[in-house]
Amino acid sequence: MRPYDWVIGMKAEGNYKGAGDWYAGKITSLGGEKIGIAYDGDKETTRTGRRRSR
Repeated sequence: MRPYDWVIGMKAEGNYKGAGDWYAGKITSLGGEKIGIAYDGDKETTRTGRRRSR
């Protein structure tokens, strides 16, 4: 397992609502295993496992 090197404002892709589709967004918050991401018009807070760097 490699450590995350994410920072707020960084581009990332998210598995929106865990539905299997990946969308581009920006990281808005970080805290432990929780991560916030803003998409084009939508936001969500979820677990780091549903994110990947772009």
